[in-house]
Amino acid sequence: MQLVKVILLCVSFVFLFSSVGQAHQPVIIKNKSSKNKPVQVKKPEISYACYGELVGETHYYRHSISKMISSLC
Repeated sequence: MQLVKVILLCVSFVFLFSSVGQAHQPVIIKNKSSKNKPVQVKKPEISYACYGELVGETHYYRHSISKMISSLC
């Protein structure tokens, strides 16, 4: 019976803390961005983790918001 309680506790912790691993939505940047053609961030209220190849060139991103976004900070 003690083993069942321990297993249930471990499973509960996995479900409780599984959302922490999803703090950022991964985005793979395949196209090169430039000042004239930046990567568009469609929803700036969502936290993104952008992955791409850094080869010494500057990467450009553009975002715009149409209304004030409330912050939790």
